[in-house]
Amino acid sequence: MVDDPDLLSYQDSEAVKAAIITGFATGAAKAAIGQPVIASKFVCPVAAAIPHLSIVSLRVSKDGKKWADMLEIGVDEYPTVSIYQIKIS
Repeated sequence: MVDDPDLLSYQDSEAVKAAIITGFATGAAKAAIGQPVIASKFVCPVAAAIPHLSIVSLRVSKDGKKWADMLEIGVDEYPTVSIYQIKIS
């Protein structure tokens, strides 16, 4: 969630999605089997993508219904994300 959703353009939304996808695959936020996915690790990449807006909250979910600050990923689970799974408000 951003401080003023009315200022979030389509280009901003796409930049946020790209930042999350990149962060999910590389760097400190990289998701891995058996490792937790921590929402706060995505704050810096997202903030860099939309420097004119402030991030109020950032949460993660496995099912798009229950949102949390952290997700436990089991050793039998492979974490994935797509642009269609990312919700911005």
